[in-house]
Amino acid sequence: VVLGGSVGGGGSIAGNLTNNSGTVAPGNSPGKLTVQGSYSQSASGVLSIELGGNAAGQFDVLHVNQSATLDGTLAVSLVNGFEPQSGDFFNVLTTGSGTSGTSFSSVTGNDLNVLSPGYTLNLISDSMNVGFLAALPGDANLDRLADFSDLGILLNNYNQSAGSGLGEWG
Repeated sequence: VVLGGSVGGGGSIAGNLTNNSGTVAPGNSPGKLTVQGSYSQSASGVLSIELGGNAAGQFDVLHVNQSATLDGTLAVSLVNGFEPQSGDFFNVLTTGSGTSGTSFSSVTGNDLNVLSPGYTLNLISDSMNVGFLAALPGDANLDRLADFSDLGILLNNYNQSAGSGLGEWG
């Protein structure tokens, strides 16, 4: 149980992890932390994720072998001078048996206006994963421009359901 402190680093935690009012920071700038049981984060908890590249091992991952109950803040930060490109995807939380709760009540650090106006890390989740997709709103072809060429893609996909999950993207 994390109460006002922090848990971080790489490796594995045997059992469950409950984050009531602290910070969980996977990896060693960046890296992966595995919870062998379940993970629970309350409204006052923070999951801190660093993105230092788009390859495995270059961004933080919290892997939960069982389920995750999510609330509170997901705080993302860029490290090592990394600048995400449109279409970069980061699967930052994975579970073995699903997520519950309302997802995170807030996300901080995902505004990338400094790189390009309107550019963001968009939170994408399914029943097993939470991730970020770097994109400009409306940029359906991920060419870093929201323009007329995106309109056909948007029209063709209007009112269509997504695939089976994030595993197809990451």
